[in-house]
Amino acid sequence: MELVFTICLLLSDPGKYLAQYLKSGWREAKEEYEDAVKGPMNSQYPEWSESYKNGLDLFPTMCGLSDEEKKNITSIKYFPTPTQIVKQGRKLKNEYLEPLDNYTREFLVELNNGYYSSMVSKISHYSEYGVAWHAGPLIWKEYPKELQDMYKSQPIGISVFILLSILSEISIHFKLSNGQKLKELWTYTTSSVPLQKQLYEIKYQKLL
Repeated sequence: MELVFTICLLLSDPGKYLAQYLKSGWREAKEEYEDAVKGPMNSQYPEWSESYKNGLDLFPTMCGLSDEEKKNITSIKYFPTPTQIVKQGRKLKNEYLEPLDNYTREFLVELNNGYYSSMVSKISHYSEYGVAWHAGPLIWKEYPKELQDMYKSQPIGISVFILLSILSEISIHFKLSNGQKLKELWTYTTSSVPLQKQLYEIKYQKLL
């Protein structure tokens, strides 16, 4: 799900966000390496440590890091998470959503409200609601058949939605000729899923 947010942002302004995406990745790798070498990894696996360091030394040239950024990695901004993007979008002024076209802005807000925020609650934080949601498959034989089918098919449906979203973003950005085929797939896969149908209609139905 996070990948949909990332691709939407990257393709909205590649010149701006691709550099931030690459630099943020280097910062995270650098921080991971520095944490690892403080522990037993450095002495127990010297080949790994040396290989990791060589990769980190090569990457700054590839992503255009300045000397200041290499010296002070905290000057590099992390690439925003979906929640950060949408939370900033609720303010009067925001860094990420405001420059986006209306279709993408509405799509990301609804995607967060309809799917992502609840998935974070279920998977990352394991709230009571999340625990109950995950426990469902363990006792689904006691459920009515309709609920059993829902639990079994939901992960597949979400995966198809994510894949179609990514393909649609690429098709729109590069003006590919497969728009009609994607529309047919969207229509078929969202016919019985109201939220996914709504998200499709917000953006991809209009732009593909």
